[in-house]
Amino acid sequence: MRNSFCGLYNFLKKEKSSKSNNYFNNIPQEIMILIMLNLDGYDLIMFSMVNKSIRSQTQDNLLWRKICFREFPNDIIRMNYKRKDLSLNNNNWLNLWKEFDKKNSTVIFAEQPDLSLMIPPCWIRNESDALHPKIIKTTLPYFDVHAIFDTLMPGIYQIVWEIKIGPLKNGQNFKFITKVSDQEWKKTINYAYKPNPYEIENLSTKGWFKFKVPNKIFVHKNSKVKTELRRYTSLEENEISLWIKSMELYSVQLVRCQK
Repeated sequence: MRNSFCGLYNFLKKEKSSKSNNYFNNIPQEIMILIMLNLDGYDLIMFSMVNKSIRSQTQDNLLWRKICFREFPNDIIRMNYKRKDLSLNNNNWLNLWKEFDKKNSTVIFAEQPDLSLMIPPCWIRNESDALHPKIIKTTLPYFDVHAIFDTLMPGIYQIVWEIKIGPLKNGQNFKFITKVSDQEWKKTINYAYKPNPYEIENLSTKGWFKFKVPNKIFVHKNSKVKTELRRYTSLEENEISLWIKSMELYSVQLVRCQK
């Protein structure tokens, strides 16, 4: 059994490219079931890519039902509380797992009263358009805002900020900072990206846009991710004339990398 998504991913990638990966077909069905039951949802999806035979086995509805109950107990409780059908045959449990995963770990919206999006006093709640009904906005010359993603499944991710920037007079200094930590915030891995000042300026004429931070974020089991967007000034450039008209934020997304 692999200890992490990354280890399993590399293993399966190697096996997928090998002509001899059919030896998996010789493993007894009972052992295969035990192996799959001990994988998390993402590892099981990766496991399904080894060959067609294994892919067929990983589509088992009962298997995904057990994974949903194990990985998303709170969502199962909510379904039960709302008297929704939890039976095996009346649900596609793989699709339910995908819905639970997206709901729990991928997107934080400014329109939601969610403490996972930490909004400093320099931001105000506002409205934009039909696609971005509730946003947060700042007009100050420097700011920060951050979001925390919790209870994540292991994997490789990237951060995507959906933002809108008012007209720029000059290139701006922005910094994207991401920290991956254990649940107690004792062990932390830091990632940072500082765009070229004119990289953001070229995007400021596009209205709402999604900016994908280039850093690949490696998330292990039981990790938290704290991501921050910061605009800062140095002593040499601390001029209001360098500032934009406004910065608006709609969502922060944690996107799983396909490779």
